Formats: sequence, C-alpha cells, structure tokens
Amino acid sequence: MVKMAKLDDGNYVPEECCSFTNPATSGGESQIDDIDLPCGADCGSECSSCVIQKIMNEYAELTAK
Repeated sequence: MVKMAKLDDGNYVPEECCSFTNPATSGGESQIDDIDLPCGADCGSECSSCVIQKIMNEYAELTAK
C-alpha cells in the first residue's frame, strides 16, 4: 500500500514524493516541505484536471477507510 499525504488544496500525493519539515523546528508538526511528482509537472500546472492526480485522489480515498 502506498501512503498518501493530503495537500492544503485537498489533493493527495504519495508520501515518497514529498520531503517533510522537522517537527522539532516546525512547531511540533511535520509538514510537507517540497513535492517532486514523477509526472514531471511538479504541480506547476492545473493538477485538478490531471488524470494522474484524479487517480491519486481516488486511491487515497479508497485506502483511507
């Protein structure tokens, strides 16, 4: 199973594509620092219309329950 991280915009990405802040230096909470998606767009485009993003969101919803 792939662990997914939820972004502020409601989209999900695989945790393995993210780097996270150190909880000790970010107020006790680990937050997404950078995202490097294999699609190559690195969220520079409109991801809400991306088929890959829709699949990742659906996967996250199905596996979270």
